[in-house]
Parts: sequence; structure tokens; C-alpha cells
Amino acid sequence: MKLFKCLASDTRLKLLETLLENKLCCKDVLKCTALNFSTVSRHLHRLADANIIEMQRKGKHIICKVKNPGKIKKLLKLAKELEGSK
Repeated sequence: MKLFKCLASDTRLKLLETLLENKLCCKDVLKCTALNFSTVSRHLHRLADANIIEMQRKGKHIICKVKNPGKIKKLLKLAKELEGSK
């Protein structure tokens, strides 16, 4: 259930779509949004807690990547289809 609660946020969905394209440093993820650092950080940690993304420290940077990109792409596609069928 943690997965679906996590995917219920538009912000986290946008972050996931960004991370599906590349693995990115948290600062780079921040540049792709209009959100402040603490908000992005909180959402990224929720995605990590739900086992959707992986966060690895590389020196001073934290690199984020989607753990199962193929499965997440399918979930996002399904969510968009369901949203469109309202």
C-alpha cells in the first residue's frame, strides 16, 4: 500500500517522470522543478521509503535513480489511462 500512497501525489509523480529519464543528483532534480529543496528532499525520501527509488551518496552528492524503471513506466501509463477515463 505504501507504493500506491506514494504515487497518489502529483509532485512525486512528476519527480518520478524526471528520474525515469536519467539518474540525477538531488540538486539536478531540484532544477527540474519549481519547488524548494526541503520539499523535493521530503518527496524523494518518501519515494525511497516506498522502495521506488534508490538514493546513493557519491562524495557530496546524493544520486537518485528509479529501482525498476520498466515497472514504474507501466504503472505511470496505467495511472494516466485511468485518469483519462473519468
